[in-house]
Amino acid sequence: MKKLTIVLSVVCAAMVLFSTDAAAQKYKASKANENWFVGVAGGVNILMDGGAKPGCGADFEVDFGKWILPDLGFRIGYQGITSALWSNSATPFGPKLDEDKLMYNHKINFAYVHADLLWDFTNTVWGYKATRVYSCVPYGHLGYFHSYGSETFGNKGAKGQSFAGGVGLLNKFRISNITNFILDIRGTLASDRIHGHYNPDTFYQGCSGVLSIAAGLSFNLGKNGFLNQAAVAGAASAGAAAAASSALSQADKAAAEKAAKVAGECNESGKTPAEKAAKAATILLKNQPYTPCTCGRSK
Repeated sequence: MKKLTIVLSVVCAAMVLFSTDAAAQKYKASKANENWFVGVAGGVNILMDGGAKPGCGADFEVDFGKWILPDLGFRIGYQGITSALWSNSATPFGPKLDEDKLMYNHKINFAYVHADLLWDFTNTVWGYKATRVYSCVPYGHLGYFHSYGSETFGNKGAKGQSFAGGVGLLNKFRISNITNFILDIRGTLASDRIHGHYNPDTFYQGCSGVLSIAAGLSFNLGKNGFLNQAAVAGAASAGAAAAASSALSQADKAAAEKAAKVAGECNESGKTPAEKAAKAATILLKNQPYTPCTCGRSK
């Protein structure tokens, strides 16, 4: 399990570095209230161990997460219901021999609480597109796996627990701006303690794997989508240009009004309208302060 943790840490770090390098330069990270989602799915799982025959069980998953960048996100979730395994030795999860198969059927109820780091491979390679129909999202996950027996299985009182982790592939198919169809394929490694094959004198005896395939729906919550920083900058520049143009227009209007006022007050006898306008223009071009015109007035 220690090696698994190291490998998953390296994979997750690589995912973060690769995705942030590609997306952070183009898109602004989402705010705290943006790009949240919730998903629910159901399917089957297969419990496997090197020295046993795999068995199947029902799978249910629910998760809640957020996209930080177009290709980087996280989620926390629950996975569980039942699974099974056949082996040649009895355990608390499989205490009775099946007379037909001459094997012990280890049946478990389980709950796996996990945290996933999501990488939208599609957005990294082909660029972000809000209306893309299909998205391929690999992820790494770590969590806590708890298994327990029941009267139904004839193994009440049996229990096991282990830290667990693995990788998965989330396939998203866009239905609308809010809804996505999802197909989630997850591989999980945990201690053999989860189905009773362990030595009580050691932390664990070996590893078991759980392969789960679940289909369901994912729903976007609140505001979703990402803004292209270049587009935002362009819009800001356009807005600044429009404001500057408006300011110049206002300045021109004020100058025109000032010129008209100067020309209108210039009543020097013998001056034509053109001469009066020229005198007003001279005053404006020299940026002289405006004072009422005294043309033709006695000093």
